Amino acid sequence: MSIDKGDISLKGLTSGDKLSVLYETVKRVALTSLGCKVNQYETECIRTQFILPEYLLVPFEEEADIYIINTCTVTQRADHKSRQLIRSSIKRNPRALIVVTGCYAERRPDEVAGVEGVDLVLGNKEKVKIREEVECFLSGGGPYVEVAGVSGINGYDSISLGEGVPWQTRAFVKIQDGCNQSCAYCVVPFVRGRSRSRTSEDVFREVERLTEKGFKEVVLCGINLGSYGQDSGGGNLAELIKRIERIEDLKRLRLSSLEPDKIDDELAQTISNLSKVCPHLHIPLQSGDDEILSKMNRRYNFNDYRNLVTRFREAIPGIAITTDVLVGFPGEDEESFSRTYTFIEEIGFSDLHIFKYSRRQETPAARLKETVTEGIKEERGKVLAGLKKRLSLDFRRRFLNQEVELLIEDKKRDGYTVGLTPHYIRVFLTDSQVSVNQIVKARIDRVAPDLTLGSIA
Repeated sequence: MSIDKGDISLKGLTSGDKLSVLYETVKRVALTSLGCKVNQYETECIRTQFILPEYLLVPFEEEADIYIINTCTVTQRADHKSRQLIRSSIKRNPRALIVVTGCYAERRPDEVAGVEGVDLVLGNKEKVKIREEVECFLSGGGPYVEVAGVSGINGYDSISLGEGVPWQTRAFVKIQDGCNQSCAYCVVPFVRGRSRSRTSEDVFREVERLTEKGFKEVVLCGINLGSYGQDSGGGNLAELIKRIERIEDLKRLRLSSLEPDKIDDELAQTISNLSKVCPHLHIPLQSGDDEILSKMNRRYNFNDYRNLVTRFREAIPGIAITTDVLVGFPGEDEESFSRTYTFIEEIGFSDLHIFKYSRRQETPAARLKETVTEGIKEERGKVLAGLKKRLSLDFRRRFLNQEVELLIEDKKRDGYTVGLTPHYIRVFLTDSQVSVNQIVKARIDRVAPDLTLGSIA
């Protein structure tokens, strides 16, 4: 889909007004991202496109000449947050060039273009050439909206960090995109397309280069990570992480999220055997009720899930298991919600991500009768939030007075130095004599509902 920028009239400042300002000085560029780790990785890749003398990268919270917002559309709340970020950037500098990309832009380009002050709307496929699109716009040409769609994408896109490095301490590396699962509630296949994988050689080279640059933890991410390699026949995730494990300078390898039905015997055994793979797995559950799981078109039942968790806990004692839970799916009555609550309590997750069901009109679930009111969704979300807090506290208490390994991430959060354990526990240190990106030994001194405190061992 392409709409010439002249087809849409801009209220307030015209594009010409913005162009005249942007040509005068070095252009300050600010980027932000919503949603998954894949989006975060892609934002870092876009950032590297602007590492040139004519651009200056600045934090998103600062005034900039060009704002790039990488959006999410997995829920209505994500759409709302995306619009909030767009409007906040316009308010911060009404004369700035506003570029919106990502899944919300992919799914609702006209809606995004209708926000007063937006200049460029680009789809997911266009992320690899955002700087080109910006420069084309600044020269007075190019489309106002360019969303080619994902239906015709056959191979993995070429987006990568290149010679750039991420801004954060832990390096995300995207190895896969798209999804073939067709879960009834999920809009992701409509905005990301079919599953496709990056070559193992390309992944290996990027991880190797990042470790040479000093990154100690790498997080492999994908829209459906466990399906890596299945589209190409060129290896699988188990083979890839075995190869990455051999990179000498790599200290930690973390897997972002794995669907339960994508964890086969080979992958489970490989994860259990490799010492550099963090003892933390994020395995989405969505519901603990078999009838709801079937309606969701999830490809497992709660016994399958229980057996998978049991297997990992037997192989990796103390492993952290985190999950996603969806409340308010059509047909979820009090009994099915109660079964979900009981199952979550039984598994004893170390953390939960709780989402309220949002009707996405493209999905099969949109044809189901809504049976759960927004008020009940809100109430069930709060009930699970209380359980989440209790389970997280229980898990972190296991490490009280124990020595842990911390990767220092931040030294400026409320006066504390902040580090992350292999089990994905964020620890706040009172010690300040440590450097960011340093791995240190620390002791867990105190565990509170919303805080874990420690000291250098």
